Amino acid sequence: MKRKKGKLLFAVMLLTVTVMVLSACGDQGGEDKSGGDQSAAAQQAWTLPEEQTEGKDLTSFKTLDLTGTETDQSVFANYKYTLIDVWGTYCNPCIRSMPDNEKLYQAFKDKGLGVMGIVVDALDQSGSVDMDQVDYAKELLDKQGVTYPVLLPSEGVMKNLVNRISVIPSYIFVDSKGNITSTVYEGGRSYDEWVKIIEEETGI
Repeated sequence: MKRKKGKLLFAVMLLTVTVMVLSACGDQGGEDKSGGDQSAAAQQAWTLPEEQTEGKDLTSFKTLDLTGTETDQSVFANYKYTLIDVWGTYCNPCIRSMPDNEKLYQAFKDKGLGVMGIVVDALDQSGSVDMDQVDYAKELLDKQGVTYPVLLPSEGVMKNLVNRISVIPSYIFVDSKGNITSTVYEGGRSYDEWVKIIEEETGI
């Protein structure tokens, strides 16, 4: 019964995020790649791992990245801080901000700051991985030259992070254990603007 309630809550959260992606991003773009003719086999190719969601912030979660590799909060351990970019495939401001995000990643990854993305519209409304959306997200990232990791929004990620977000793109800092250490920064910023914010938030 608890598992069924969890799935229902996850479906409600996904519906909320879908509405956010389609309406809150002021400059929408991209072609709708969801739905259509994808086969059942392709739809079932990836399955999000089971996870416990008792942890606060992003200190305890399991999900997949866009290579299909299972990952968890240990993704933050190599950096003192990580800047998380919450984005959607239909949001042109999200996509336009990616080159500066990548520039930040290359400039700061050896100084203790990581960059990571979470693509909010890569799951369908039942919480299953939408492989067409995953492929589209990877296509967009490749075009923008992104090399930092991008994760799918598992139940734990949705509950403890994405539900804090009201517009995309939005950004937030976490420490090496996944504790959130900043307020939410709404909207994209230039590289130079981020450099100042990084110094203020992290001292790096």
